[in-house]
Amino acid sequence: MDQTIRPRFAWVDYAKGICIVAVVMLYATGETKEVFKSVGWIQYWVDFAKPFRMPDFFLISGLFLSRVIEKPLRHYLDRKVIHYVYFYLLWSFLCFLLRLATGELHESGVELLKSFISMLVIWPFHQMWFILMLPVFFLAVRITRKIPWWIIFPVACLINIFPLTHIGKSIIDDFGQRFVFFYAGYAFAPLFFSFADKVSKHFILSLLGLLVWIGVNSYLVFNGYSQHLAVALILGFAGACAVISVAALLQLVRGFEWLRYLGEHSIVIYLPFYWLMVLSSVCFVAVFPYPNLDVFTFTITITSILGSVVAFWLFRHRIPMAWFYTRPECFKLSP
Repeated sequence: MDQTIRPRFAWVDYAKGICIVAVVMLYATGETKEVFKSVGWIQYWVDFAKPFRMPDFFLISGLFLSRVIEKPLRHYLDRKVIHYVYFYLLWSFLCFLLRLATGELHESGVELLKSFISMLVIWPFHQMWFILMLPVFFLAVRITRKIPWWIIFPVACLINIFPLTHIGKSIIDDFGQRFVFFYAGYAFAPLFFSFADKVSKHFILSLLGLLVWIGVNSYLVFNGYSQHLAVALILGFAGACAVISVAALLQLVRGFEWLRYLGEHSIVIYLPFYWLMVLSSVCFVAVFPYPNLDVFTFTITITSILGSVVAFWLFRHRIPMAWFYTRPECFKLSP
């Protein structure tokens, strides 16, 4: 599902791997709180990562867009819009069925249909909002590609700092909060690649810079300053650069190839991990009804990630299960 990254850009996959693990851990912490009405020490990491967790994911998603932005419209729509819309609709429908099966939804008839439509276009189910925003961002950049970056980027910053609405969960809010990072990845991609290259050549200096960032980010987050949108915007970019730095350094050492693999297949993990996490949570509580909260969070994080990878290995070549991970030819605009 993910495009192959050339070896010298291995840090991109490491960065995506860091992001997907952070996202799963976020939801695992939420599941811990849902089950036990309390959380452990891992909550500190979740809070620490909040300013940069999704900004970095979107920034990385825009890095290679310049390679295809001028492709014929049919090709562009197929690869950058229909591709994600297919997986969004498919997995949203699966989530909807699972919610029905678990008794989360109590509507029927027309009200049930309205609930489904609302979930698709306004309040996506849990993690699916990220998959929805990607084709929206790809379209937005395609439409505005002729407008200079020095116009689009400041406007995107202003939209981030001054939200279009105050609902907090709608796709309009998600667009305003995240587009600036996606656009920055597209518009300033050469700067980020150059930055990663310099980091990999200055190991000690990069480590010192990361230590400074950890201190500043921790101070601003745990003292509440990151709640201010302007500060959050700065921390988002600083954190994205920090993740890129860590990723660039990780590609120099051995033992973390598994993280790169997770990054290469991040969408394979992102799509099903939530339900695997809920399943592992139920099984864990059935065996250990009073666990250590951090052990519980860490365990369901690992099991949901590994479960997603195993499911991908088992089903990627088995029709029709392969359709969960590979878009069929009948849903493509071009071969």
